[in-house]
Amino acid sequence: MSAQIYKLRPDGSGLTQLSHHPAGASSPRWSPDGKRLSFVAPSSFSGFNQIMTMDANGGDIRRIANIRGEVDIGCWARVDTAPSV
Repeated sequence: MSAQIYKLRPDGSGLTQLSHHPAGASSPRWSPDGKRLSFVAPSSFSGFNQIMTMDANGGDIRRIANIRGEVDIGCWARVDTAPSV
């Protein structure tokens, strides 16, 4: 059995499985607005990992990047700020 991502209410009720990736999912991070969740999932390509996003209910899954090597955590950046160089 592979690790998956779940959410629950602060009182501990309402346990809901969000991810259903066959190889597992890890390192979830909520977007600043709370509408999306990023996570890391193994790629089907040997030695690669994917950074993925999904909506707050586990739908609308999108692959953001396929990265060679280990990926432990993702992060969100605000769109309305200039990138740092």
